[in-house]
Amino acid sequence: MLDPATLPAVLDVRAPGIWGSSLRRVDFLREFDETGLSLEGLSSTTTGLCSHYLTCPVGSIANARNVADFAFDITDIDGIGSSKSQDRYFASVKDFGLDFSSYKKTSVDEAGLQRMLKHREVRIVQPQRTDRVGVRLWDGRLFLYNAGGSHHFAGAAYIAAQLRRPVPLRARLEVIELNEGVIDWLLSLFIPFSVPKGIALKLRQLCATVLGGAYTLRIPDIVATSTAVLLLPAESNSIAAVSDLLLKAGIQNVRPWFESLVAQQRSNLPVLQQRFPAAFSTVPNAGIASGITV
Repeated sequence: MLDPATLPAVLDVRAPGIWGSSLRRVDFLREFDETGLSLEGLSSTTTGLCSHYLTCPVGSIANARNVADFAFDITDIDGIGSSKSQDRYFASVKDFGLDFSSYKKTSVDEAGLQRMLKHREVRIVQPQRTDRVGVRLWDGRLFLYNAGGSHHFAGAAYIAAQLRRPVPLRARLEVIELNEGVIDWLLSLFIPFSVPKGIALKLRQLCATVLGGAYTLRIPDIVATSTAVLLLPAESNSIAAVSDLLLKAGIQNVRPWFESLVAQQRSNLPVLQQRFPAAFSTVPNAGIASGITV
């Protein structure tokens, strides 16, 4: 069995709370070709193992679209991209706002709300707004992607919620959707294992020798640190024996991780369609067409 200290953690490095570090950045899983998920691997030939690249025929792992003038309320924001307080845990933006408002001794009234909104770094309310908002569908939360002003923005959101006072805002919205057809393609061809980056290439070569081929999907540190995904051909005659050896060594089959992304995207979409019908009513549920069962 491998030393447990060398085994990769769960295929996520999400922090708890409301910050950008709590997002699953699955859209960063791209290899070589931005237009499609591309895998690097080895395949068996008459002269031995040869390097081989395999690109998914149905595109990239995630697709993005923009809504130029998205309307929302300040209390709709579920997360904040960056903050000087991101080393602290808050369960919600309003909790963060309560903490800051209490520290500043800001009155919970219209005057206090205006004091927060008029801070120069709360750019989302300014005529020449540069901040934007976004949703990753498998995450489901509406994030403010800000260049500053997180404390005053959250303070305003808290006070507005307490007063039940609408603060309508508009900004560019980025919607990033998991391409479920890519996940379907990946899981139909391969059994995915999470392995330490340090042994990924050696393990790929060993498995390719036995199975006739093996691939790796590089995992950026923003998704998981020191981890790669080893992809073994699902139809190989020896795959059951090899999989059993890997599992006994403590290496994790991460198919459930990929499937959980699909399941969460599917459950989040109708919620978002109800919250923001104008922006999300046209987003297709790609999972229905892909044939994935979760």
